[in-house]
Amino acid sequence: MTLIHLYLQSDYYLFHSPAAFVINTIFFLLILTILLLINVLILRVKANIDSAYQEKKYAQWRVMVMDYLSDSSVIKDIRASIPKKDLDLFSSFIIHFFEFIKGQDFNMIQTLVKQLGIANYYIQELENKDRWRRTYAAFFLGMIKESRASVYLAQHLKDHEIVAFACARALTRLGNTDHLHDILNVFTSRGDFSEDIVAEALLELGPTIASDLHTILTTQSLTQTKRHLLVEILGSVHYTPALPTLIKVLHESNDVELKIRALRALGNLFSVDSVSALSIYMSHPTWQIRREVAMSYGKITNPIVIPFLKKMITDDNWFVRYQSAWALVRVGKKGVDFLKMFALKEEEEAITDVAYQVLREYELEAH
Repeated sequence: MTLIHLYLQSDYYLFHSPAAFVINTIFFLLILTILLLINVLILRVKANIDSAYQEKKYAQWRVMVMDYLSDSSVIKDIRASIPKKDLDLFSSFIIHFFEFIKGQDFNMIQTLVKQLGIANYYIQELENKDRWRRTYAAFFLGMIKESRASVYLAQHLKDHEIVAFACARALTRLGNTDHLHDILNVFTSRGDFSEDIVAEALLELGPTIASDLHTILTTQSLTQTKRHLLVEILGSVHYTPALPTLIKVLHESNDVELKIRALRALGNLFSVDSVSALSIYMSHPTWQIRREVAMSYGKITNPIVIPFLKKMITDDNWFVRYQSAWALVRVGKKGVDFLKMFALKEEEEAITDVAYQVLREYELEAH
């Protein structure tokens, strides 16, 4: 019987000999520590072997793929160098090519992946029980722009949220708008998905996406998150046909955040047609809305906004005054001249201070 068995089974060691109990506990912990160190050592050796193998294969494939781009017959050598167990390793190698190549080279690498059966392999991986395998499969299929995968990716838009996001992102890379509503549902299902990333993904759907999103905004009942996102995108892409819709959203919504986004979008359209709509909110009780009005006037950069900014630079809120002063600068020479006059003649110190501050910042920026 081993000491460990004695330690676990003997009442004598546990209750009648404290010294023996301590000695055996120390011995047990020592054995456990040695076993853990051996396990760590084995893992370290295995990791080093795997890393060396990966570097060797990457170096081999790098030469082969470069040769393939000038001579497609090299594909037989590439195929021979990829045992089945290395399919994932090869995919992690080849995926980097799709991040920076374009044109004919992209098409050739895409053809290579298809002919090697890797595209089919990852289409099948979408049904893997492991959600991380499904997630990577969706990511890979999107990166290589495998159009045959669209129908399978769409089937997983209601999968686990991480898998669904990867599938939605892959579909946008493929330019597939057939499932736009479901894609929007996925992109807006969680609050921690970056709006910038979502907007960038949606814009990959092609030049007609702004029109499609505008139609959704005007014809469908949407969640607050979706409305925020669509208004922001329509402004960021300067989709001028959305001007009447954005004005309507601005006037009808009681959501302060949506109003701010609509004001920002109107400014991004750079249209004088939005000037009168903006003027209604110059005296809004929420200072963030007044500030956004001033910023939008600055984006329009037409002297027609100067009379409105003359009033807004006297606002009670410093942030509104500051953005109004900068808006005057952005209008051009007439706005700058007015701001200089304001700095010299205005009697209220709070207004002259912000005018002087913006003029100094403008001069520093110009130099």
